[in-house]
Amino acid sequence: MADDTRLLYLEDEAHLCFEARVLAVQETAHGYAIILDRTGFFPEGGGQPSDTGTIGDVPIERVTLVDGVALHHCKRIPNLRAEDRVLGRVDTDRRHDLAQQHTAQHLISAVFYDRDDIATIGFHLGNEESTVDLDINPAHADAAYLDAMEFMVNARVWADKPVRIRTVDPRDTAALRGMPPEQLRGDIRIVVIDDDLDQTPCCGTHVRSTGQIGPILFTGTSTMRGNLRLAFLAGGRALKRMQTMRRRIERTSEVLGCSPEDLQNRVENLLRRADSAERNLRSATESLAECEARAVAESIRHRGFLQRRWEAEEVPDDSFAQMVGNRLPDKGRWIFLGGIREGDRYKITVLRSPDLAVDLGTRAKALLEPLGGRGGGPPDMLRGMIPASAWDELAQVLRGLGETHREG
Repeated sequence: MADDTRLLYLEDEAHLCFEARVLAVQETAHGYAIILDRTGFFPEGGGQPSDTGTIGDVPIERVTLVDGVALHHCKRIPNLRAEDRVLGRVDTDRRHDLAQQHTAQHLISAVFYDRDDIATIGFHLGNEESTVDLDINPAHADAAYLDAMEFMVNARVWADKPVRIRTVDPRDTAALRGMPPEQLRGDIRIVVIDDDLDQTPCCGTHVRSTGQIGPILFTGTSTMRGNLRLAFLAGGRALKRMQTMRRRIERTSEVLGCSPEDLQNRVENLLRRADSAERNLRSATESLAECEARAVAESIRHRGFLQRRWEAEEVPDDSFAQMVGNRLPDKGRWIFLGGIREGDRYKITVLRSPDLAVDLGTRAKALLEPLGGRGGGPPDMLRGMIPASAWDELAQVLRGLGETHREG
C-alpha cells in the first residue's frame, strides 16, 4: 500500500482545487480508484458522505480512506499513470452543502446539551436529509418543546459566531468529551463553535461561522432504540424544502378556493363532510346489497346456482359481490357467482351455503386456470379474476358442481 495520503482539507478546507501526483491506479469491484500523494477531497466517514468532483477529466463519484490512503473511486478507467501530475477539483456546491449540514448537526447537538444536558448518541448526514439521535425519551419531546429548541438553534445561527478548528494533545481529556479511546492517536482535531458552547473532536468539513449554516429546519422525529431521532435540513436544503411547502400550500389553497391562512379550517371541514358522506354511502351500499340479495335469493327455491353481474360503475367497490353473497340464506344448498366487470375481465366472488359440502378454495385452481383466470380462498369462498369471455363457461361448471352436491 502507498504511503498515507496528505489530507489537505484537514489543513485548510479551502483546498478545493489542488495539484497532486498520481501514485497508482487500482481496479476495484465497482470500477477503478486513483491514489494521489495529496488530496483536497473529504473521504466518507464519521457519519459524513464524501466529496465528489474531478481529477483531470475523470469524474470522482466517492472517496474512501483505507489505512490512511485516500481512494478516489471512478467508473471508467482513467488515462493516468504513476508520477503523472493532475489537477483535482472538489464539487464546491456539494462541499458547501455537506459543510452546512455537518455544522448544523454540531449546533443542534450543542444546544440540546447546553440547555438540557441531552447528549447526542449518533448522527447521519444523508444526501437528502440528515438525522441526530438524542438521548431523550420521545414522549418528553412534544411539538412545543421541539419548536422552542428549533428557535434556539436558529438563534445561534443568527448570532453568527465563528467556527474554528484547533488541535489538542490526546492527553487533554477535558477537550475530548465523547472521543473514543481508539481514535486518540496523535494530535486531535477539535471543532470549536463559540468557545462556551461546543468543542467536539471531528474530522469532517464545516462552514467558517454559524451564520453560513443558513436556516435550520426540524423535519420530523422517530424512535430509535427508545431514544429520539430528529431529522433536519440546513442551509440550501432547508430553503428548498420551505419553498416546496409554500408552493404546495399556495396550490392547495387555490384548488380549495381559500386563503393559506384558512386552509386548515377548510380541510378539516372537508374531512368532516367526507366522513359523513362515507357513512351515508356505506348505509346506502348495505341497503342496496340487501335488495340485490333478496332478488337473487328468489331463485334458490328453483335451482341451486345463482349468478349476478355488475358493471364497475354500478357498484361502490370490489367487495359488493361478497356483500350480496353474505346476505343470502344460510340453507338451501346453493352456489353464488358474483362478478364486477372491468374492461375485458371480471373480478369474481364465489360463495356457497354452509349446508353445501364443497371446498371452493381447494377447487380454485382447477376451476379458474383452464379459463385463463386465477384466484383462491377458504373453503366457503373463492375470489379471483377471469376473462369476461369465460363467464358463461365458469357459470356452467359451477352450476354442475352445485347440482352434484345438492343431489349428494
